[in-house]
Parts: sequence; structure tokens; C-alpha cells
Amino acid sequence: MKKSLFLLGITALLLSSCKKDEQPTAPDLENTINGNWDVTFLTYSATVPYPINGQVVPVPVTGDATNCGPISFDKATKGCSYDIKFKPSISGIAVDLDTIVFKGQGNYVINSQNQISVTDTILKQTFVWNVESNQATVQRWATVVPYQVDSVNSTNVSMKITFNKR
Repeated sequence: MKKSLFLLGITALLLSSCKKDEQPTAPDLENTINGNWDVTFLTYSATVPYPINGQVVPVPVTGDATNCGPISFDKATKGCSYDIKFKPSISGIAVDLDTIVFKGQGNYVINSQNQISVTDTILKQTFVWNVESNQATVQRWATVVPYQVDSVNSTNVSMKITFNKR
């Protein structure tokens, strides 16, 4: 009887240790991003210096934009190019702000399945993108980029972009 219980216990242990819950695996980022994409949606946030009643005050600028331009990745060369443009607005202030242009080309390095660095050979800067969603036909990434407001002032612009495969 003891031998039967022992064998039954070993069998149960073996069966339970072989059983694993399969976790769905995310697509490999490098294979997924290869190709041409369109930035279909973008959210932005920044604080810009703005003259109000003779004083320059920091004013929050937040919003979203659609159809903001192309972005492409070439897996073979680790190259990328982008031409992202959007027109920001300041809530409650009637002012025509300049179009923000984030255009460049360079090389990318995948730091992890959740992060990619793009070194822009034109701007001579590296931008770190956090990958929030990696799907075969839709990507969502976030980063912070510097923007020169005027000859004296610059600000950081937080961006989240959604881009769809062409």
C-alpha cells in the first residue's frame, strides 16, 4: 500500500511539473517594425515660454494630432527615417503656433523588446523610444524630444505616437 501511494505521489508530481501555462509571446520588435509606416495619431505635451501682459510665463501645450507623416525602418541596414509634423495649440489662447517638425534619418538599436534607440545622423542626437505596444500592423511608442521655441528658448516635448503599417 505504501509503495502504491508512493508511486501515485511521484506520478502526480511528475505530471504537475510537466504542465506549464503557455504565455503568449509578443512579436519580435525588429521583425515587426521592418518596413514603411504612417504616423496616424500623436499626443504631445510641453511647457513653452509665452509673453502674457508684458511677462514671459510658462504655458502648458497639450493636445493630439492625426496623419502626422511617415516613418520607416530597414532591418538589413538598421536604418530609419521619419518626417513627423504636427500643429500644436494652446488651450484658451488664440495664437498661431509654428508647426513642429521632427524629421531625420539614422540608425536604430533595439535595447529590449520595450525600448529602441534611434541615433539621428542629421540632428546628431539619440532619441530613446519606449515601446508601449508592439503589434504586427500597429505600434505605439513614447519619447521626449527637444524643440527650439525661438533663438533663446527651448523646451522638451513629450510625444506618444501611433503608427500603422502601410
